[in-house]
Amino acid sequence: MPDVADGPTVETGPSRALSLELDEEWGGHAQEGQERQTGEFVVPDNEVEVEEVGADESGADDTETRASDPAVSAPVKVNQPKDKWRESMPELSRDEVLRRVRLKQRLRGAGLAGVDLSGADLSGIDFSRADLDGANLEGAKLAGAVFKNASLREAFLKQADLTGANLERADLTGAHLDGARLNDANLKRASLEGASLQRASLNEATLSGAELSGAKLGGADLTRVDLSGAELLEAEAQAAVFSFALLVNARLSGAKLEQANFSDADLADADLGDATLVDACFQAASLVRANLEEADLTRADLRGADLRHAVLSKVTLNETKLDGAKLGQAVLEAVNKKSVVATSIDTSEQGDGSLRLEGDRIGAYLGGRLDSSAPATRYFGRGDVLRDA
Repeated sequence: MPDVADGPTVETGPSRALSLELDEEWGGHAQEGQERQTGEFVVPDNEVEVEEVGADESGADDTETRASDPAVSAPVKVNQPKDKWRESMPELSRDEVLRRVRLKQRLRGAGLAGVDLSGADLSGIDFSRADLDGANLEGAKLAGAVFKNASLREAFLKQADLTGANLERADLTGAHLDGARLNDANLKRASLEGASLQRASLNEATLSGAELSGAKLGGADLTRVDLSGAELLEAEAQAAVFSFALLVNARLSGAKLEQANFSDADLADADLGDATLVDACFQAASLVRANLEEADLTRADLRGADLRHAVLSKVTLNETKLDGAKLGQAVLEAVNKKSVVATSIDTSEQGDGSLRLEGDRIGAYLGGRLDSSAPATRYFGRGDVLRDA
């Protein structure tokens, strides 16, 4: 028998150990320099392959995560929801966010879509330009927090405290803010289209130029709020309080405002066309040049309201209170007047009470059958000269 040389034996032929064959069962792939040597497969540390295997019945993607090592016995499945704002995990976890908060670090521009921060104390934190779409902030303490230009689409903010928060130009489309406290908050040009703010408190908040079309504001407190130039088309604000609010040039056409309180509010040049104002209160409110065409003012209270130059064409007046209202130069074409409650109205152009109408003359004026410039009261003076009072 020939001598066998010292050292490892290298076999040839089919039994050669070197192999670059693909493992079809695991969908593996050969990498340069990877070999099977004497039955051992060399795998770099922590190498993991991700295989897309389609969608389950719910429409969510199932991702099978498998190690290249054949010793792995079963795939690990990760479920990925379909919701657009859930397609990617938040960049920071709740624990990491709270850690940064404790260190008083800013979170500007952070990717926090879908993160759960419910009940957390985040007062004064800067979230400018952050992505918080679908984030859960219910009951969170956010007083003085900054969300300028942040995205909070469909975020959950019920019962959250946003007192004095800065949400200028923030996107809150479809957000849930029921019962939230937004007193003195800055929401200039913010988008709240379709958002829900039922029973929310917005005392003295600034919403000038804000978009609130289709928003739900039932029972909300908007006392002294600034809504000048805001869009509230077809908004639902039944029993909401707008006392002393500024709504100059606001657009509320088609809005549902039953039992809403606009006492002492300024609605000059506002658009309330086709709005439902049944049982609404406008005592001492300014509606100068406002558009109320085709609005329903059934049982509405307009005592002392200033409606000079307002458009009241095709408006419905049924048990409407108009005592002391100023209606000089108002447009009253085709008014649907069923009944009004008033002892006198002011038809002077200046609204100074110099020209008042009483009794049946009120109905005649509202029906367009009486010229408001005609003297309302006359007396015979010295020399039997007929003079205007």
